Amino acid sequence: YLKSNNISKGNDILKKVLNELNIAQVKAYELLGIIAEKDQNYKEASSCFEKAWEFSCKNNAVIGYKLAVCYLNIKKPI
Repeated sequence: YLKSNNISKGNDILKKVLNELNIAQVKAYELLGIIAEKDQNYKEASSCFEKAWEFSCKNNAVIGYKLAVCYLNIKKPI
């Protein structure tokens, strides 16, 4: 859905995944962050990346990098 620019449908599906506690939460939060980042909503994106970072036990470098970039865009101290 994200590749075909059907963002609202993709967003709905990701929120369904997040309501169920399962292993896909990290990826779902990461994708929500990417969607928010595309909309240049860096505050929401950083919130999503923070959750993904926590669920990945602060062990995913890609998510950590995206979180840091969002912090720079909203001028939040790291």
